[in-house]
Amino acid sequence: MLRATKQLILSALASFPPTRRAIEAIAYREMRNRPPRAYTERKLLPAVVGAVPVRVLYVGCASYTLRYLRYLTAHHVDCWTIDLDPMKAKWGVKGRHIIGDITQADTLFAPAHFDWVIMTGILGWGVDSVPAVELSISSVANIIRPGGTLLLGWNRRSSHAIPDPMELTITGERFRLIERIPFESPPFYPVYDHLRRA
Repeated sequence: MLRATKQLILSALASFPPTRRAIEAIAYREMRNRPPRAYTERKLLPAVVGAVPVRVLYVGCASYTLRYLRYLTAHHVDCWTIDLDPMKAKWGVKGRHIIGDITQADTLFAPAHFDWVIMTGILGWGVDSVPAVELSISSVANIIRPGGTLLLGWNRRSSHAIPDPMELTITGERFRLIERIPFESPPFYPVYDHLRRA
């Protein structure tokens, strides 16, 4: 009951723009200290920037990803976003956001259009079944140039866990595993796989 009341109060406060920004800032500070987010900010984003010229597709938008996108665009990265939820477009890159399904990305973008695709917080959080994961990987493989990079995040435990994507035939056919980074971060125990497009 207390948790539900707290959530109701936060939801009501979030309808006021200054309060919403404060709540988002607090949530961001909390998330920023989680190992996968710290890795994203301290290692991944600087690596993407160091690969300029580069065109990146960031899959999935949320209030905390807006900072990542601002960082990339401030460093002259040609950054695009995609999310199935129209309500999340406000956190996408203005003029370069697509409302669409990652399982159909190859119908929304030209072949070999991107150098990088960053897809964390998607598998097990909307793309939940093995067939949907396979479709996503196949579709993304079509829009990444040969030699391009896919950062694929997935969870080993919890209700959002999915099977290891590297065990799927499509992944092995279209990508090579460059590096696997498992995070011992409960409750999801996420893994980030750096994959190179074959």
